Amino acid sequence: MFGSTIYAQTVVLAAFMGGLAIGNRVFGSWAGRLQQPVRAYGQLEIIIGIYAFCFPMFDQLADRIFVAVGGGIAQHTGLLLALKGTLTLAENCEPVIRASQWFTNWNRNVLNDPRVHLWHEDARTVLKLDPQLYDVIIAEPSNPWTVGIGSVFSREFYQISASRLKPGGIMAQWFHVYEMHDGIVELVLRTFSSVFPYVEIWDPGDNDIVILGSQQPWPTGPEVFRQSFGFTGVRSDLNAIGIQSPEALLARQLASQRTAFAIAGDGPVQSDLFPVLEYAAPRAFYIGINAKVLEHFDERTRQQSVAPPVKLAILHSLTMADVRSVFSLYSTVNEELGNSLLRNEAGMNVPCVFETNAPPAMAKNTDKSDATLSQAVSALQTGNLKQAEQLAILALQQNPTNTQAQYIGRIVERERQSH
Repeated sequence: MFGSTIYAQTVVLAAFMGGLAIGNRVFGSWAGRLQQPVRAYGQLEIIIGIYAFCFPMFDQLADRIFVAVGGGIAQHTGLLLALKGTLTLAENCEPVIRASQWFTNWNRNVLNDPRVHLWHEDARTVLKLDPQLYDVIIAEPSNPWTVGIGSVFSREFYQISASRLKPGGIMAQWFHVYEMHDGIVELVLRTFSSVFPYVEIWDPGDNDIVILGSQQPWPTGPEVFRQSFGFTGVRSDLNAIGIQSPEALLARQLASQRTAFAIAGDGPVQSDLFPVLEYAAPRAFYIGINAKVLEHFDERTRQQSVAPPVKLAILHSLTMADVRSVFSLYSTVNEELGNSLLRNEAGMNVPCVFETNAPPAMAKNTDKSDATLSQAVSALQTGNLKQAEQLAILALQQNPTNTQAQYIGRIVERERQSH
């Protein structure tokens, strides 16, 4: 923006010093737990790239992928390891592009790969102006409290992205729960799923999530992941973050296509005309709490009763050695799950799919609608969708504010429509 001038040096120095202060504020409370924080950040970037890769169109060697550059690490993983077509990168910050050379050990010298096309422009502009269609789009912008970042979390941005995806294409969106409150996480999920009705939520580690979405269902699960494990480089990267098998990768899925769309109900969405996120995120950053809403909708803990039965069977089959490998290097965005795996006092009463003697439990409700809701879930699991719908409606009549009943009702409605 300023070029290589004294003004640029002044701006960079000011930004650097400000970044130190902000970084201390944002990460100081938990970074001390990491022995190698820079390595941890790099591994997070790898995880984001891998999650987007481990799906069928990428297993068939997707020929066109779009991603923003950022640190240049996410796109070095499976995207380059098996890509036979092209990878389009968008980055509007020249210093970031120049700095990429310092990360070649991590990004496999991505900018010098002949299959890669770099746009020195922001991702939204590239997607809007270039008619090229892609198999997958990965969005990993900065934190939403940064000025202007709300435009790449808006419904209009997702609509543009959807128009640039091939049929069956997948959108991958990074987000975080640190310095956020529940309402903001729900806002992001609601906005995303308003354009991409089929959604999965993945858990790459402390404080982060990866949201996958498409306008139609896509095949998923260990048999699909197994094709990705066939690539030596992909398998090596997964092994480096503790994932030793396709089945173990499923342990990182927080919510499947069956339930993820139902987490955020009715409410506001982020749009260009009403940029709610632009104002809510800075306030949440100042307050400094972590969002907890996803803990109530995790299929590995409180929502085992509505998780796909095939998924539950696979997770039950994992040994504790498998589970420890998955979560030892990078914990989980679900603090309840983390406490359960650590077997500390805070996790004693948390239902956990990896502990076969732990009973499944639904979200924390104690009103009279609970019994009705339990019957609705049983009917859903046995395939009696009409009865499940009637019981979910009854539970909502008994308690219209019961968020678990609203959640179950949305799942039942989707399944009735698909049958």
